[in-house]
Amino acid sequence: MQIFRHLGGLIGSKLLSILLEQPEYKKVVVLVRQPLGIANFKLEEKVIDFNRRHCS
Repeated sequence: MQIFRHLGGLIGSKLLSILLEQPEYKKVVVLVRQPLGIANFKLEEKVIDFNRRHCS
């Protein structure tokens, strides 16, 4: 499993499209602030509130 951070912007969106095109990846999971609006059967979006404290 590969984990990539900071997939926003030009480089991040290009990296995401490359990952989705690769047959080696069956699923691509991304943590996002809001849905990306990309329709792809491999893409799983996890909408996260990054401002909320998750650990005490």
